[in-house]
Amino acid sequence: MRETRCPRSEALAAATARRPLSAEERGHARGCDDCAAELASAASRALARELSASARLPSARQTLLRARLEARRREAERPLRPLQIWQGIVLAAGVAGALRFAPALGGALTGGAAALPEASPAGLLLAFGLAALALLPAAAHRRRGAA
Repeated sequence: MRETRCPRSEALAAATARRPLSAEERGHARGCDDCAAELASAASRALARELSASARLPSARQTLLRARLEARRREAERPLRPLQIWQGIVLAAGVAGALRFAPALGGALTGGAAALPEASPAGLLLAFGLAALALLPAAAHRRRGAA
């Protein structure tokens, strides 16, 4: 590994920022590894400066405001999470119940009312309870939105 560097490498890199390289300078850079590496590094730094100058980034104040608003939104939704979980459970139970009674309801549509299952008081109570649990998160969300 070489310890000394080409004395022209830094001068060539500085020259590229001000003007195009002459034919003699380009020829030297093609043959000198140090100068070629320095020119490549200078070109990448110039490109990075140009890209960062043209980027339309939000200000720090806008970023902080967005983060605070997102944190408030998450904090406001935290109490509704258990209700949303229960709503999912109730929805799954409703789908399972619908699948359970789908053959009987299909038979009732084609074969008359005699094919309908009998409605027991416990079944009706369960159905109304599941419906109430399914609607609870929507009611809580509406009440929170009105406040």
